[in-house]
Amino acid sequence: MEFIYMKQPLKMPAYEEIVQKRGVPDAAIAYIGDDLPDIPVMRRAGLAVAVGNAVPEVKRRRTTQRKLSPATARSARRLNSFSNPKACGRR
Repeated sequence: MEFIYMKQPLKMPAYEEIVQKRGVPDAAIAYIGDDLPDIPVMRRAGLAVAVGNAVPEVKRRRTTQRKLSPATARSARRLNSFSNPKACGRR
């Protein structure tokens, strides 16, 4: 991983820094969130993923798979398997 930000109460400054340094559009960003501070970034990212134990407000902001292309939906499922061990049989 090229960028790691730990214990950031505000997520948007880190997001803006990454977008600026990499020169990518919001549509090319996948973001995984679980709590309220994640919502502003989830609104901007092209793919917003909520982990299984995310607060309800974050789950409502996730990108729903029925709005995704088949390839993006497969990617979202793969991301979910990493963030939700029970989904892929891990404990």
